[in-house]
Amino acid sequence: MFTVALFPVQLWAAIVLFQEIPVLLLRLPMGEILGVVAYVEAFTLVEAGVIWLGLLFWALVLPGWFLRDQFVAQGTVMVLVSSVWAVLLQLNLSRFWQLNSRRQIAWVMGYLISVALFSYYVRQSQWFAGLMVGFVKRIEPLAILYLLAAILGLVGVIIRNLG
Repeated sequence: MFTVALFPVQLWAAIVLFQEIPVLLLRLPMGEILGVVAYVEAFTLVEAGVIWLGLLFWALVLPGWFLRDQFVAQGTVMVLVSSVWAVLLQLNLSRFWQLNSRRQIAWVMGYLISVALFSYYVRQSQWFAGLMVGFVKRIEPLAILYLLAAILGLVGVIIRNLG
């Protein structure tokens, strides 16, 4: 399940990093750019760990029957829906904080309702549950490469800060 948490975080980090690379190339030497990439990779590892711990929290809080049979499918849906909402929030963060508290609560409720609806759909549709499990099987090799890149980034950050 950690690779499921790592995949959307790495994907979004790569998109944002590739948007910033032209600016970095103009302003920083290559060693500094590699340092920035290492920090991004290390942070994706931490972020994915937080998401994974969130999944473990839900596994402890929710009734056993809810996740027992379809933990991979349910966890994947929770991570993917949460990732979409996190991207939306990041793209609209300044607007979000300008909203009054009722609209902020509406955003949070929209998120919770969408997670609940997709989770319900996983429980009701074997096809959709199978689609989620198949998705996990397909992204695992790529997510393992992402995990290696994140670990290398963490090592790079440690070496950079020790030296």
